[in-house]
Amino acid sequence: MVRATPCVRFLATAAAAAGLCLAAAGPAGASGAFFGGVTADGPSADVRSVDDVDQAKGGAGILTWTRSDGGEDHVFWTDLTAGQPGTAARADGGQPALNSPSAASIADDGRAVIVFTNASGAWAVLRPMAGQPFGAPQQIGGPGSSWPSVDMTSGTGVAYAAWSENGDVRAAWMGRGATSFTVLAGTADLDAARNAGSSADTRPRVGTAADGIGIVAFGETDGTTTRSAARRLVRSRLSDYVTELGDSGQPADPADVAFEDDSSYGWLAFRQRSSDGASRPVLRRLRGTQAGSPVQLAGGAELAPWAFPRVAVAWREAGLAVAQAADGTVWGTIIRDDQPTPAVPLGSSPGINAMAVPTVASNEYGIAAWATADGPGAFARNFEDDKASATPPPFLPGGSIAGSQGPVVPGAGMEASSNRVGDAVIAFVQGSPGARAVSVASYDLAPAPVELDTSSRWLPARPKLTWEEGGEVWPGLTYRILVDGKEIGTSNKPSFTPAKPIATGLHRWQVAVVDRRGQSAASAPEALRIDGTPPKLTVKVSGTGTLRIDARATKARPPKGSGLASIRIDFGDRSAPATTKASRLRASHRFGSRTVTMKVTATDKAGNAAVYTYRVSGGRARLVSRSAPGGTAPGGTAPGAAPAR
Repeated sequence: MVRATPCVRFLATAAAAAGLCLAAAGPAGASGAFFGGVTADGPSADVRSVDDVDQAKGGAGILTWTRSDGGEDHVFWTDLTAGQPGTAARADGGQPALNSPSAASIADDGRAVIVFTNASGAWAVLRPMAGQPFGAPQQIGGPGSSWPSVDMTSGTGVAYAAWSENGDVRAAWMGRGATSFTVLAGTADLDAARNAGSSADTRPRVGTAADGIGIVAFGETDGTTTRSAARRLVRSRLSDYVTELGDSGQPADPADVAFEDDSSYGWLAFRQRSSDGASRPVLRRLRGTQAGSPVQLAGGAELAPWAFPRVAVAWREAGLAVAQAADGTVWGTIIRDDQPTPAVPLGSSPGINAMAVPTVASNEYGIAAWATADGPGAFARNFEDDKASATPPPFLPGGSIAGSQGPVVPGAGMEASSNRVGDAVIAFVQGSPGARAVSVASYDLAPAPVELDTSSRWLPARPKLTWEEGGEVWPGLTYRILVDGKEIGTSNKPSFTPAKPIATGLHRWQVAVVDRRGQSAASAPEALRIDGTPPKLTVKVSGTGTLRIDARATKARPPKGSGLASIRIDFGDRSAPATTKASRLRASHRFGSRTVTMKVTATDKAGNAAVYTYRVSGGRARLVSRSAPGGTAPGGTAPGAAPAR
């Protein structure tokens, strides 16, 4: 991939004339740039924490956070469009205070769900699609509920939710097109007599595969020992088998879980207590109900006491796991061809909860983000995998993603999510205790060059130029149209008709696509053959009753013009017209007593036309008009004009 730079010369003369460049407002990545956080809420003393962020493959995004309202903590949310937060709103109106962070997920069409818990139970609110309001809360769990999690498929809107309820892990399913959850009978626990999922260290995390199957991973306490487990959710029921993740009976804290699109495969990252008493991050691949051999993350380093490993995967075979070691080092492990590669140190955040999070897009662009001890701030690094390479890619230098609202608050939550092409959002809290803000940083891919939709044929002076739509998922693209290196206009759709005629002759044209950040890329230049001159047409009409028409046309041929296409006589009385592709057309036609309009038209291969219009009455013809200069008939566009294809 081409690295974004202050200015990339895409065509020596044209680029210099147009002043185009691949601009990046933040530190450059392989094909885009990181941009610092923009404020979703605050600054305010009422902002508590970031709870969840999710982005569908098609780019729709949602963010939830905890904020004090009336002296109680409640869940607030906003949509994210192209990484930019919209208007903030409360999701749990009329409900008691939250007792744990909320969770949210969204589909491509804007269908979204938020799940939260309070003293009265676990609740879900659903928005059927973008532009519609969230409905009334649906109760899915009773009093004693906490630590909710939810995940929705991008394409179908199928969702699973999980939460802890009185020491048991419960789950619910919402099918495609459904407007409410169905609570699954029974508990997901390894042993219902133990306490499962009821703390920050054992909280459940749920994932949903594209095929509509779910999974929930959680921790379960057995006396002073914590065990980690995962159970599949098969639409309206729990699977019969629960997988314990800890190795050799050693204690293990709850897992982070990520499904591939095929629910047969997933990844689980968790904290494993070793025989020496140290907690280390472990990764296991799930195949069906069986967990593969454990792989140590972070080079086998001991975890920081507050740190839990996190994992994210693409639709198949690729992913990223991150973990913070006790010495503050943030480690990243790329999953490539279903195999974890050696861990790489990404940065260091000694003495603070770095809240390291990963996200991976369908095209295997990955990002790791974390809070830094310096500031504190926030930093992110990315990679782009290339299957043609025999070795895994290196992490790129990355850059700061902190916004302008002050220091990043360690431990106040950080979450990240990507769309299918690799644009990502990273949410966290910044500011002082009395003035905290919810910030949303982003990684915005630079647009790819578009392909022009043109050919070798000649076009009229004001042609409809078209090209393939840019491959961006986030909206906000602008297209700049250049002819011979000079901009002749802009468009926000993949077509353009010049306001002024283009001079007759051979030109070079191209389209530069510019995103909302000012990052741009230009198409390869292509030939543009313009012929704005109509044929020279002479017509002689003689006779009475039966008229004799003799039409002759001449037209320059390539390389100076497009050449003559046809001569046509429309007699105006519903009889078949006379036509020829030759330069002369002679015809005789008997007219009745009716008054009709006869037209003689010479058209060139660019669509320009010269037109003679006659009024025929009583068997006699009278010339009414001839086409205006430039090939345009009075009152309209030249007949036969066609867009470039």
